[in-house]
Amino acid sequence: MTITLSFPPAVLSPNSRVHWAKKAKAAKAYKAICLWLLQEHKAILKGKYQFTLTFRPPDNHRRDLDNMVAAMKHGIDALAFVCGVDDSQFQLTVAKGEPTKGGCVEIVAL
Repeated sequence: MTITLSFPPAVLSPNSRVHWAKKAKAAKAYKAICLWLLQEHKAILKGKYQFTLTFRPPDNHRRDLDNMVAAMKHGIDALAFVCGVDDSQFQLTVAKGEPTKGGCVEIVAL
């Protein structure tokens, strides 16, 4: 089963140079969106800790995989909350997929 989340906003990238308050507001909003989307899969995700994350950026701009994972931090925190597992126990496999309109992150629980 694949769960699709929205691509993290650009202000959450470690390379963005925005005021901390703007970044904090965007992080809170992104985590809330991820929680809302993940709640409907709560029964399936309960206790899971192995995931494959496929990042499908919104355009062809060059992006480092590690920066995409860092921008997704609040989405991963939301995933940990829904799974009921401390994210320090997560085993993640990450990949960069083809760009898609609007961008997304596809999560597959293993």
